[in-house]
Amino acid sequence: MFNLITYLTTDSRYISLIGIGAIISVAFLFSNNKTKIKPRLVLSALLVQFGLAFFILKTDVGRSIFLTIANGFKSIYMFADSGASFVFGNLADASGSWGAIFAIKVIPTIIFFGALMSLLFDLGIVQIIVKGLAMAMRPIFGTS
Repeated sequence: MFNLITYLTTDSRYISLIGIGAIISVAFLFSNNKTKIKPRLVLSALLVQFGLAFFILKTDVGRSIFLTIANGFKSIYMFADSGASFVFGNLADASGSWGAIFAIKVIPTIIFFGALMSLLFDLGIVQIIVKGLAMAMRPIFGTS
């Protein structure tokens, strides 16, 4: 006999759709004011999400753009690793215990990235990026 639940949970595409539905359902159930939820806003956000996913995963242009962005962040994290190796020496070797790796590799990366974002904020670059994203999303979502 065909079992729909087994079929849906064995294919990762359907698990993702079930997850999206579950998150939206839980958000709706725990909402204090359900009448204020705008279905147009929720649907437009989902369409933008699916469109962006299609652009990144199915087009060569989208894949190359986001691969370039990912490589940029990878190089930034390599700077953080180099700094941790400089400060901690052999302790920054990834073959150690989990606690040492967290304390010596992860925490300096978090501090480095936080300091970088603070610097970009002080220079006004973050505000320009946020303003540009807001201008692009305002007509799509119908928000102010």
